[in-house]
Amino acid sequence: MKTKKLLLAFVLMFFAAAIFNACEKEEEGDVLLSNAEEAAFIDDMFEDISDAADNYVFSGSNSTKNGTLDGACPVVTITYPDSTPWPRVVTIDYGDECEIQRGNYTLIKKGKIIITVTNLFMTEGAQRIITLDNFYVNDNHIEGTKTVTNDGRNADDNLTFTAVLENGKITTDENLVITRSFERTREWIYGEDDPYYHWDDEFHITGQGRGTNSEGISYTNEITEELYVARNCPWIKSGKVRIDVGEDNIIINYGDGECDNLATKIVNGGEEEEFTLRWRYRIRRGK
Repeated sequence: MKTKKLLLAFVLMFFAAAIFNACEKEEEGDVLLSNAEEAAFIDDMFEDISDAADNYVFSGSNSTKNGTLDGACPVVTITYPDSTPWPRVVTIDYGDECEIQRGNYTLIKKGKIIITVTNLFMTEGAQRIITLDNFYVNDNHIEGTKTVTNDGRNADDNLTFTAVLENGKITTDENLVITRSFERTREWIYGEDDPYYHWDDEFHITGQGRGTNSEGISYTNEITEELYVARNCPWIKSGKVRIDVGEDNIIINYGDGECDNLATKIVNGGEEEEFTLRWRYRIRRGK
């Protein structure tokens, strides 16, 4: 019974892209740190880190001049280790404390995000390698390396990207330790015509992940039917994910493409049940 409860708690451990959000069954109440949220929490943090990188490295400049961008918080420094336009290293330094406003929520960041960019991001083979130096968000210590590679165009002429998270780890402000790694492929199906505007972007996502929750329990997950994600919708619009915890498993079906918070689950091959997703991403991140 305890194992099954842990499995059910993992219902929504996967929420990919800038908007993958931790969820739970409505009737279970407002639990801020369920096992489901833990895995989604670490995904959310790394998505936010990628968003921060986008703000400063999505540029076609051919400059080779080292420099610091204006702004007291964060301080952004760009260096060119080979005295050529590429590669370039972008360091986002939040110092000892930097307040970042996200709508009605304030994030307190400190430490550094370091991004090595090998070429223009729209160029096949280009990579962004993101590392962290003593980096915190709201007193959550975040570690790990995320590498995003442009794999070129597929048979449908859509750009595809591989994202790999290695040694992902969060030590929360409550001294809980969560680990996470994943490999994903993201197909850019809409929005490429205006790459500097992100909110009309839509993607298909495949891949798998693994990790441990704060109780040291291991899990794996696999996208069994590609996820359909739009940045203007706070929920995954369609697709299926299978999550395995010990001998138990659960299959989540996110729907038929509508932007809604309804999904279904099948636990250990049982009957399909509908449940409601709750958007909790900003509750956890924006204290």
